Amino acid sequence: DASGKTVQTSAVARALRTQGIDADWWNHPVPTVCDARTPWSLALFYAAARARLAGGLVADHGRAVLIVDRWWFSTNAAWMGSPGGPLKRSVSDLIDGEQEMLPEPALTVLLTAPGELLDVRLARRGELRSKDVSRVRENYAALARDLRWPVMQTDRSRDVVTHELVAMVLAR
Repeated sequence: DASGKTVQTSAVARALRTQGIDADWWNHPVPTVCDARTPWSLALFYAAARARLAGGLVADHGRAVLIVDRWWFSTNAAWMGSPGGPLKRSVSDLIDGEQEMLPEPALTVLLTAPGELLDVRLARRGELRSKDVSRVRENYAALARDLRWPVMQTDRSRDVVTHELVAMVLAR
């Protein structure tokens, strides 16, 4: 959280469109208090949003390029290392189901910045979270290492980061 996903994903889609590429952008809806009442309801909220998007992609035959700010990996990163029990098993089953049902991204990039900067950004938005935030960040880093995703530091000029991300997309 606070790595610049919304800023960068929307900027990449705009930049691609200015180059004449049929590109669209989708970001996760923001959950309400009711949606986020329990970890399970939050996981289901995000899964339902991704399922609606995937259904739309099938119905519309998709765009040439769709830039998405989060995918099922996000739920996975949030739950890796969480306490055991039935809830963990349920979320694990949900993640496995999403992985099987949702289209595989052609490119996944981990956007990040130094933890102190991310904490400042979260605090500015009134979203400073508990110590679990650092564990989620570590889980994302582990996913990126294991799945060999490129990692992009967003503590630089927005335009430079956007330009580098556009180059990655065009290379695919």
